[in-house]
Amino acid sequence: MQLNIKNCIIKNFNNGAFNGGGIDFSSVWFSNLSNNSVQGNYPYGVSLVASSFNFLEDNLGTGVTPIFYVTDGSNYNLLKRNKVIDSTGALGFYIYSNSTNNQLIENEVANSGAGFWIRDLSTVYLIKNYVHETTHSGFVLTDVNNSILDSNIARNNAESGFSLAFSSFNQIINNIADGNGIGYRLGYPLQPAYFNNLTNNTVIFNVDGFLLEAAYNNVIKNSFVSHNQYGAYIAGGLNNLFYDNLFNNSINAYDAGSNTWNTTKTLGTNIIGGPYIAGNFWSDYNGTDNDGDGIGDT
Repeated sequence: MQLNIKNCIIKNFNNGAFNGGGIDFSSVWFSNLSNNSVQGNYPYGVSLVASSFNFLEDNLGTGVTPIFYVTDGSNYNLLKRNKVIDSTGALGFYIYSNSTNNQLIENEVANSGAGFWIRDLSTVYLIKNYVHETTHSGFVLTDVNNSILDSNIARNNAESGFSLAFSSFNQIINNIADGNGIGYRLGYPLQPAYFNNLTNNTVIFNVDGFLLEAAYNNVIKNSFVSHNQYGAYIAGGLNNLFYDNLFNNSINAYDAGSNTWNTTKTLGTNIIGGPYIAGNFWSDYNGTDNDGDGIGDT
C-alpha cells in the first residue's frame, strides 16, 4: 500500500492499542508523510509497523507518549527534519525490533522527556540530529550493533547525552555532548558496551565527560574533553583504549579498571597540532619531554 499524507493536523486520537495513534502505517511502503502536525495522540503520534521505504519529513509532534515509533521490521525509512517540541515526559523517536537501515537526519527534540531510543536492532544511521533540554537522555542505544551516529548534538539533557548498553561495533563520530549530566555513557551494570569506536567527539561542560561502568575493548580517540567535572570516569571496564584526546577538566581521569591511555608513537598531526600521535594531552601534566618530540617522557 502507498499513501501520501501532507499538511494535516492530527489531534487527540486514542485507539487504546499497542500500535496506532495519530497516524498508523502498517505494511505501508513507498509512502510520504510530510508537513503534518500530530498533537496529543495515543499510544503514538506516528507509528510505522512492518513498513519500509517511506519518507517522513518536516513533521511536528507533541504529546506525552512516543511521538515517532518505528518497529517490527520497518526498514529503509527516512525520517528527516521532524521536530518534537514541548512534550513533557514524551520520547521523541523510538526505533525498535529488528528495524534496520533506517536513516534519521536533521531531526530535533526539545523540552521533552527524551530524544532517541534505538533498541534491539542492527544498523541505523543517526546524522545531524539535535536533542536539548530533555528530562532524560539525548541518544540511547540498547542492544544495537553496527550503527553510525555522526554529527549529532546532545545539549543540556538531565541524564546522558549519548548512552550505550548491550551495544557493540558502533561508530560514534563527530558528535557534541554539551552540558549534560553525563556526556557519553558506555555500559551499565550487567549491560556492557564493547568494541565501539568513539572518534572526534566534543565533550564539554558535563558532570562526567565519559562514564564507563561495564565497558570493554572500546576505542576513544581524537576527542576534545574539556570543562567537565570528570573528563573520564571508569567505574568498571577493561581493555578500553584512550589516545590522542585533549583532557582539560577539574579531574581529568579516574580509572578503577585496567585500560590503556596511549598507543605506539606514529607520525601524524595530533589533537593539539603536534607532529606525532601517541598518548593524550593532559592539562595537569607536570612531566618532561626529553627528546623534544612533543610527547611527554616522564
